[in-house]
Amino acid sequence: MLGTVGSGGREDAMNSTVSLDEAMSLLCDGSTVILATCSGSGPALRPMTLQVLDGRFYMLTFQGSPKVDHIGRNPRCQIYADLKHGEDQGFIRLSCTPGIVSDPEVKAVLFSKARYARNFWESADDPRFCLLGFTPMGGDVLKPGEPYKRAISMDMG
Repeated sequence: MLGTVGSGGREDAMNSTVSLDEAMSLLCDGSTVILATCSGSGPALRPMTLQVLDGRFYMLTFQGSPKVDHIGRNPRCQIYADLKHGEDQGFIRLSCTPGIVSDPEVKAVLFSKARYARNFWESADDPRFCLLGFTPMGGDVLKPGEPYKRAISMDMG
């Protein structure tokens, strides 16, 4: 049950939500995040560079990498990032449905945006190059300086 609007009490802070747009705006293009996938033996965590294009999240990786295999077997994952503002810290955790992006235009744009891409692949057409796209399904946020985490509202209207 939501607290009374304007009461400013603990119940308001604990029960309020953050819009998906606001939550996504906390993640920066090119920032390092932790990608958690499900392996056969448990969770697998790895640092990844987040790419943002038209309000969607992407990550560049190798075709056939363990994370691609994990996603193929269990299409659920989480993206986690530390948030910091001055001395205040927080986090964002997004539950996502990942998928392999095959659109050649999107692949080319993101390949050219990622300065490190040419260190690993010849071009966006390199058969070893794989682009992962992520659709947020929910999550939570603790904004730096706030006392309680808040759920991410998936209400698009």
